[in-house]
Amino acid sequence: MKGAETRGLRIAIVGAGVAGCAAAWYLNSDGVDVTLIEKSRGVSGRAATRGRGEVRFDHGANFFKLNDRAIRYVVQQVVPSKDLVQIEGEIVSFSAAAPTRTSKRDGQQALWTYRDGISRLGKLFVNHANVEVQTRSRVQSLRSRDNEWYLSIEAGVQFGPFDCVLLTPPAPQTVEILSASTGPGCTDLMDALRRVDYSSQFAFILGYERAWRLPEGVYGWINSDTDYPSAWLSREEAKPGHVPEGQRVVICQMQPWWTKQHFHDPVDSLVPEAAAYAARILGNEANSFDWYDHQRWRYARPQSRLSLMDARRGEAHGLFLAGDFLAEQAGVPEALHQGLEAARRIGRRFGIETAQLLSTGSV
Repeated sequence: MKGAETRGLRIAIVGAGVAGCAAAWYLNSDGVDVTLIEKSRGVSGRAATRGRGEVRFDHGANFFKLNDRAIRYVVQQVVPSKDLVQIEGEIVSFSAAAPTRTSKRDGQQALWTYRDGISRLGKLFVNHANVEVQTRSRVQSLRSRDNEWYLSIEAGVQFGPFDCVLLTPPAPQTVEILSASTGPGCTDLMDALRRVDYSSQFAFILGYERAWRLPEGVYGWINSDTDYPSAWLSREEAKPGHVPEGQRVVICQMQPWWTKQHFHDPVDSLVPEAAAYAARILGNEANSFDWYDHQRWRYARPQSRLSLMDARRGEAHGLFLAGDFLAEQAGVPEALHQGLEAARRIGRRFGIETAQLLSTGSV
């Protein structure tokens, strides 16, 4: 390690989504002090899981793929878990004009989650890194002094000093932090991030104390033309360990245009409508749900992309970015890849040599 022999390198990671958790694991090494700061009470961000009695359901990202060799190696070999499970069934598509007529999608690949939910992924990285997460701590601003960074948290709490900061929240939330910050690189990064737009998404979870007949071998239904109000429907019982036998849980994620129209409406008035849209695909039984849950995802998916050149504007000053707004498409593997890649840039910048850097050098 260069220039940190006396006190060690201190790194702050803002946001404990998949990107932040993976970066914390990647940078874990003797002589490196990583502080992971998260505004929510848990980790994994939009790779989110909730529970209701014996039921577990993924209400953000529904699954992830392991097509990338390096990501597959990290998930299956480096931070393995016996609870990693393959989802049973295929995804079919439907159009708004003919919602009951479905067609199989070509080239389908294995879909994965964990027996206790997709949020296990971020927890595995944190546990393997042995990093303590400061949860329920919303970073409000950064301040640079003598080439070191200090983070101000709600209620006047301050963390620091740090040699570098990795910012992983969605672009608009990162802009909020940078707009209240002082230090080299903040304005340049803020101006670049303001060009990234996001779509919102309303997610409904419909629970049934009974199961009814659905097409065999189907896990999810996706709207191919984006004209139907429901963008995605899936059976959570297709995930081993999520739903007790004889019950059904349907995840219903709405189109961005529908979400924009109804984002601030009372949820009680929206659930029957969402169930009715689901019923046109899954059958009338879907109207008679026994319980429901919901999530308003304000920053569900980036609609534009930040170039790596723009993202690196602050790196000479110790400010780094990671997130799916840097990827060609949004998703858990993409966020994971961006977190690992940002951590590798930090490693090169400060001369960190760790087993993680060596074993995942192809990331």
